[in-house]
Amino acid sequence: EMQISFSGPWEQQRVWDELGIHRAFDCPCVVRYFTSWVAEEMACLLMEFVEGGSLADLVARSCREQAELPDASILDWSSQIL
Repeated sequence: EMQISFSGPWEQQRVWDELGIHRAFDCPCVVRYFTSWVAEEMACLLMEFVEGGSLADLVARSCREQAELPDASILDWSSQIL
């Protein structure tokens, strides 16, 4: 969800542009987009649930626990991003 009532026209257009980009993705490495809508001045985006959290969550957890991420995992993620 994203509050759009306080956004100006330019920011609101950026939200719709982002939604269009997500709609166009068809890649197994990108979280699937299902639909979007506006409800009570909130832009809502329904996406696939990914168990285990995001890559950012994993890196943050690794930092908190002072644990190294395995090189093989880093290489795998990097190849998926590229």
